[in-house]
Amino acid sequence: MGELMRSLYVLKFIFLMTVFFKSPAAGASGSVKSEEKTVPGVAKATLTFNLKFTYNNFPFKIRIFDALDPRKLVSGKFHNVKDLAGAPIGNEYKNGEIQVARGDSRKFVLVIENTEDKPLHFYVAPHSTDPMQSALNHKFFCLCTGQIYFVKPKSVWYKVVTMNVEDTADIETITQVHKVIGVDPLRMKKNLDDEDNAQGKSTKQQ
Repeated sequence: MGELMRSLYVLKFIFLMTVFFKSPAAGASGSVKSEEKTVPGVAKATLTFNLKFTYNNFPFKIRIFDALDPRKLVSGKFHNVKDLAGAPIGNEYKNGEIQVARGDSRKFVLVIENTEDKPLHFYVAPHSTDPMQSALNHKFFCLCTGQIYFVKPKSVWYKVVTMNVEDTADIETITQVHKVIGVDPLRMKKNLDDEDNAQGKSTKQQ
């Protein structure tokens, strides 16, 4: 009877040890292959920012470039230079898709080449965002600031912009559409005249 019980204990011990060493939790990395599983709700390291433009009464396209030496560039300022060589630009995003890491920011440059002998004026209507809920997860310091931009004749206009993405963003792709609207020179002159008249009246009242 005693020998039988000892044999049963030995068999039980061997069975438990066999199960233990076959388990992935035992750390037997040489014999167990770990499988990566996609966990629902867990976001990727980066998201795709898809920037699009539509145009009304404006002859040129806005091009998107990577920023050269972004730490030295001030976001929000715009400039007119002689040609593309004078702009702080790198590679062009021809498809308008920019990769931005979550919890990070990225500067890039919006460019217009005016090949005409006359100046251009334009403004940008407030952009639309898709999906709408992604508006809580990012901030884009873009073109729709309520101002009228001026592009010199035969020159290159550019503006440095910044996209900030929260580290909690759970969206893989954000699409923003901006509408670029050209301002007629006569309307532009009338706006300037109206501003001058308003300032003149204000000075007289003081």
